[in-house]
Amino acid sequence: MLVETRAAVLEVPLAHARDVTRTLGGVRVTLKSVDANRAEMSVFRDGRSDAEWYAVRMQLSAGRARLSDDQDRVVARGQGGVDADESPDNQRLDLRVRLAREAEDGGRSGREGRRAAAAAAAANASSEPSRFVWEFPVEARELVVPFEFRDLPIP
Repeated sequence: MLVETRAAVLEVPLAHARDVTRTLGGVRVTLKSVDANRAEMSVFRDGRSDAEWYAVRMQLSAGRARLSDDQDRVVARGQGGVDADESPDNQRLDLRVRLAREAEDGGRSGREGRRAAAAAAAANASSEPSRFVWEFPVEARELVVPFEFRDLPIP
């Protein structure tokens, strides 16, 4: 089993979320733009070997993105993973993350879902996103987890 042991976090106020470059966990990232529906970033190879670059690309695919408000409540989350295109010279990876508002009913149905949706709508009435946060693993460790198969009767 592969377990994340360290993550890098890019956190940028939306008011300044255009052409921001940071180095996170040894990976140079430029946040090109963010809006309520998507974020666009570029990650640079910076002299990595093919094997190292492959590992970085795999780590980035496990990234998680969100938009948060001033009270650190999640307003929107990344949906469907990360779309990525490699530059023609293989020195940059351009990433796009689709963002979608959080479900107001918390996944509940019926009367309970309607109550939860009404409460969430009231709480989020003034909840506008103020920060973009993207987290991705930069270190992982392989663990051996013993398990066994058993012949169990099926009811």
